[in-house]
Amino acid sequence: SNVTGAWVDPEEWGTPEYWVRQVREPVRFADGVATLLDAGVRTFVELGPAGALTSMVSHCADATATSVTAVPTLRPDHDESRTVLSAAASLYVQGHPVDWAPLFPRARTVDLPTYPFQHQHYWLDVPPLFTASSAAQDGGWRYRIHWRRLGTRDSGDRLSGRWLLLVPESDGTEPWVEGAEKMLAERGCEVVHVPIAATADRDAMVGAVRESVEDGRVDGVLSLLALDGRPHPDAAAVPTGLVATAQVVQVSDELGIGPLWVATRQAVSVDGADEADGAGRTRKADDPADVAQAAVWGLGRVAALEKPRLWGGLVDLPARADERMRDLVAQALTAPDAEDQLAVRADGIAVRRLVRSAASAPADDWQPSGTVLVTGGTGGVGANVARWLVTQDIQHLLLVSRRGPDAPGAAELLAELSASGTSVTIEPCDVTDADAVRRLIGAVPAERPLSTVVHAAGVLDDCLIDALTPQRLAAALEVKAKGALNLHEAAGEAHLVLFSSLAGTTGTKGQGNYAAANAYLDALAERRRADGLPATSVAWGAWQGAGMVADAAVAHRTRRYGLPLMSPDRAVATLRQVMAEPVATQVVADVDWQRFVADFTAVRPSRLLADLPEVRSLGEQRKDGPGGQGEEDGLASKLAALPEADRRRAVLDLVEELVLGVLGHETRAAIGPDSSFHAIGFDSLTAVELRNLLTVRLGLKLPATLVYDHPTLSSLADHLHEQLVIDGTPMTDTADDLLAELDALAARLAAVGLEPEARARIGRRLKDMQTACEPRSESSRDLKSASRTEVLDFLTNELGISR
Repeated sequence: SNVTGAWVDPEEWGTPEYWVRQVREPVRFADGVATLLDAGVRTFVELGPAGALTSMVSHCADATATSVTAVPTLRPDHDESRTVLSAAASLYVQGHPVDWAPLFPRARTVDLPTYPFQHQHYWLDVPPLFTASSAAQDGGWRYRIHWRRLGTRDSGDRLSGRWLLLVPESDGTEPWVEGAEKMLAERGCEVVHVPIAATADRDAMVGAVRESVEDGRVDGVLSLLALDGRPHPDAAAVPTGLVATAQVVQVSDELGIGPLWVATRQAVSVDGADEADGAGRTRKADDPADVAQAAVWGLGRVAALEKPRLWGGLVDLPARADERMRDLVAQALTAPDAEDQLAVRADGIAVRRLVRSAASAPADDWQPSGTVLVTGGTGGVGANVARWLVTQDIQHLLLVSRRGPDAPGAAELLAELSASGTSVTIEPCDVTDADAVRRLIGAVPAERPLSTVVHAAGVLDDCLIDALTPQRLAAALEVKAKGALNLHEAAGEAHLVLFSSLAGTTGTKGQGNYAAANAYLDALAERRRADGLPATSVAWGAWQGAGMVADAAVAHRTRRYGLPLMSPDRAVATLRQVMAEPVATQVVADVDWQRFVADFTAVRPSRLLADLPEVRSLGEQRKDGPGGQGEEDGLASKLAALPEADRRRAVLDLVEELVLGVLGHETRAAIGPDSSFHAIGFDSLTAVELRNLLTVRLGLKLPATLVYDHPTLSSLADHLHEQLVIDGTPMTDTADDLLAELDALAARLAAVGLEPEARARIGRRLKDMQTACEPRSESSRDLKSASRTEVLDFLTNELGISR
């Protein structure tokens, strides 16, 4: 009672005198709260319109240093339902039962873990070098490809030994078939010439190589198979040379031969290297790239990441194969400093670099008009572009996808876009069908002419190069590459905007087919520009929201590789800047360089990023960096100095350390020696990452199936320990080692004079050793099921008791 500040007599509630006192006498609210606190009450719920008493209860409790829970059910200017539910939730988390069934009639409860939640911080505490906000302001997301002249030099390295020269079966018109063989022979190499048919599959190629090199000794492989640009017999959208190159990587890895160099011709367009105009644009000094050949370079960049010890590099050949050109190509094959993307031209050797690209034209210089066509228009990226386009001064927006208006979310997207007042149409169209594309574009009315085509359609079919087939290559190339070619041929003078990917620029593990398709797009934009038609190919990083990284696991992996997801609004704003530039290709990506470089050069040094100031500041491009010989030798020396037990523990520690890095964990709480790779989240891609890291750190040749052959961390560590070889000496004894020691012991026994008793003691010890070496019979393992004869055999053999 607020009249007395004490418990009220139930009979007193009903008397008029009590309520007269309630009006006339002071309110003893604090005394009433004190009485409740003395009674052990610790939770207070206010049923009133203002919530004023809640703070008063807390004040009274503070005066007595008592901890209480006080919640209001209504508050002025607050949503009533939310306030009531918040009060119920506050009570619930303090341990008071709440019946939630009326709110969630079909919900079910689950048991929480019996241990406290483990709070582990996975995010960086420092800001990235370039953030989303800075990207829109200063072009922090923009990059381009630049070619730097390597020049003629004497590296000290020479081509030598036996080289496997793989060439396509042809009519003999290719000058470099003869030129490459002559180049190798002129330098004293033994050349094994192996022609490969266009229809040859992986098994046929393995057979041809094995038949040509019976002893398996190969010092280098030079493949000219990429020069075959004809459509593949089993997949018309895929160049034969691209399929053959994928198979060469597979076969070389299977047979353990290399390094593998893949030669192309006009796969890249080398600009006027190191010669730039005032706006930072380099002057073109080369023919536009061939799209089929460019696709091979996209695949090769992925091969360098997936097969770092096998891969030699990519070399783009000149048109002529005369003596000077042969000399330059030979220099390219022995290029120092981790150069693995080289082009040989009449004026020397050029090497590929990724550099920053600054805006040189105002974004307002480009303005879409008339009709704009967007492929993949109902997908995540295409829909974001469409939302921006309806804010521009265009007359008609034409969105196409394979299913058109029947695509998931298409109706809602159409309603959203149409609300802007712009005419919007969603049409079904298979962009891989050239006739369908021509009909679609031909139907655009003359009064609303087609001004821009945005090709954002794409299909992912991720897999390692080991699993690539003509069909899996076609899955990525049909929509991306063939669709782009059909649009190019039908679009006339409209500006063709191709949505490429960073995967085709730098390579991404597990995306060999997707990288090839995107490198094709970049080359197509260059060729269209060379023909005098407007085209821009943008190699994007990862976009936030729906799209190709909508899967949570893919998004997590993308961030771990150093590619934060880009805000669609800022990405579109950057697109407008790029469209105003008179260049064919641009890279737009938000990159955490510290993480990206660490992953990109973890098992193989690369000079592709060497000219970026962020990379130079990180010091990741040093000659003895990750993957260098110094790290391998240092670890080998440490392991050699350890006793065997400590060495085994050190190898297990190394495995655990690399597993944590591959999975992106900070502590070892989630793994242990008996952890199964499958259970802790390994897949084919992370398995290859771990294999590559172990190969570099331990200097061992290891199969891609390593974690499947040895499914736990401890079993893998044991296997690695058995394989260790330091200074030419295995770290574990072999049978030959033990036999050699026994021979030495036998010689010492024969040379020394021993008393009969000493000889008897040694003989008994040798018999014990002999028994330990003999395989135990099944009878010795299971006496309960043994026969009488088996028991007698056991007594004789194991205990020395005669029958």
